[in-house]
Amino acid sequence: MGPRTHPAPPRHQLSRRARRRRAHRPAPAGRLVGCGPPARPGRAAARRPPRRPPRRRDGRPIGGWTFLLALCAGAFTALSVSRHETLAPSLQAGLAAALVVFGLGLVLSAWLGRTGGGTVFLMVVTAVLLAGATALPDNITADWHRRTWTPTSLADVRPHYELGSGEGELDLTELPLKDGRTVRTSVEVGAGRLQVTLPQGVATRLHISLGLGDIQLPGDPPHDVDISAGGRERTVTLPAEGLKKGEKPRGALDLDLDLGAGQVAVQHAAPSPAKPTGPTGPTAPEEPTAPTRQGAP
Repeated sequence: MGPRTHPAPPRHQLSRRARRRRAHRPAPAGRLVGCGPPARPGRAAARRPPRRPPRRRDGRPIGGWTFLLALCAGAFTALSVSRHETLAPSLQAGLAAALVVFGLGLVLSAWLGRTGGGTVFLMVVTAVLLAGATALPDNITADWHRRTWTPTSLADVRPHYELGSGEGELDLTELPLKDGRTVRTSVEVGAGRLQVTLPQGVATRLHISLGLGDIQLPGDPPHDVDISAGGRERTVTLPAEGLKKGEKPRGALDLDLDLGAGQVAVQHAAPSPAKPTGPTGPTAPEEPTAPTRQGAP
């Protein structure tokens, strides 16, 4: 004989606690309350398919190799170009080579491996640096020099002065200008400071081209620095200084000043001290010489 099964007791024989549990039992999903037998709590959850983990791309990571190849290609290209060109073209060539390697790495990662977000970030940084390198002056150099040009005659004046990076000074105070003669010259500095000293009694025309920096002219406050960017051109005519009333200028200067980044400072030479024109004062009497013994040599 099989095991005996006891029928469920009628509802009026259940205890108050059992009836309260049956009344507050949640209905299964997709069924109305009171329709059909109650479902087990874990039956609806068991019907849901398990979530699959995200599929990982096959292949080895090539981001590190891409970075090393880009670094080697950029350095080798920059050093090769620097033997014949200045700093700006060398930087442009090296960064362009590194950017090409990063692009090839991203393309090859679709078949040979995978790259992460670091490769994309380095590619964006390289592109930004390349855009900045294209804005550098072509004649800028990696060495910092100090040059002073002081022509003392009209034949010593060069038609063009040039400096890559550093401080350049053009001193024209000893230039012998007379009979209204005009002297033309130009100065080009890649990055740094350019100072021009003008002689007394000479009118000057300045044509200044500045990429990034400040321009100081005679009469400007020494601590007033106004940095401008995006290219700036200015043409100024300075009158002659140190002339007496009714005296005409001894000559004229026509200067073209070109600076990529830095400061252009133009000033007049200090006036020479005036020579005394009045009568000279009394001279001191000569001291008498001591008498010599007769017959002494």
